[in-house]
Amino acid sequence: MMKNLKNLIPLLLIIIGLFLTSCGEDVDPNLADVQLKIKATSNVGEFDARGRTLEDHITFNQVLLGVTEIEFESIIDDHSDDHSGSDNSGDDDDSDDDSNDDSSDDDSSDDDSDDSFDDSDFDIEFEGKFVVDLIAGTSNPDFGVADVLPGVYKEIELKLEPILENGHSIYIELTYNVDGSEPVVIQYSSDRHIEFEIERKTGIHIDGGALNQILILFDLDHFLESININEASADIDGIVRINSNSNSDIAAAIWSKLNLMLDAGEDHDGDDDFDDDED
Repeated sequence: MMKNLKNLIPLLLIIIGLFLTSCGEDVDPNLADVQLKIKATSNVGEFDARGRTLEDHITFNQVLLGVTEIEFESIIDDHSDDHSGSDNSGDDDDSDDDSNDDSSDDDSSDDDSDDSFDDSDFDIEFEGKFVVDLIAGTSNPDFGVADVLPGVYKEIELKLEPILENGHSIYIELTYNVDGSEPVVIQYSSDRHIEFEIERKTGIHIDGGALNQILILFDLDHFLESININEASADIDGIVRINSNSNSDIAAAIWSKLNLMLDAGEDHDGDDDFDDDED
């Protein structure tokens, strides 16, 4: 019996080797690698070790997003063209159950299963629970690298859910200090399910046989445009909280502009700027 087993082991190794070789023949060497980064940006400030300081009196201490899904839609996938006006994520102020944007809606896409090919095969998806630090430009866990078909991707969908600490989907904290007054801490948060759609007229170009670094920028200047500190009221501990319960009018103004704060593009040289913005 032992002798028969010894004779079978080399045969099994040969079979396994042949199987792996046959599987390897199906790998497309022209697939593209995609690496994603999400980072905050501003035209009036720079990053430093303590955070982002703007105009010498505003310092962003934390900018966090709770991301659960990022999807790149290919140019041949026309399903999203049916959703007119979907670029604005903040128009559904009258419904807090934004969870309708989540996986429960995905079942309806099965109606397209009779198509000659599945458009979703050409999409890129990063799924999980990612805590994204926009000041550091990092994600925990890391998004990693996705192997995808090269081509032009017309839109990026970004889904946020309340996976951050204290049940937030987005959290922004800044310190406001001007005219020698005591510093005021401002905290904006939302516990909503948020879905952004980021489109670029020229599309996102993914090249085969290369590492494609894609950058999503969150413009803090647009965030500040929505805040009038003179109209905000502080809680008993002196912190100005902006959410659905405190300073809700300012929270609504920020919500209506959230989608304007996001843009995306290629960043092949990794300098945290879009390639087509360079001279």
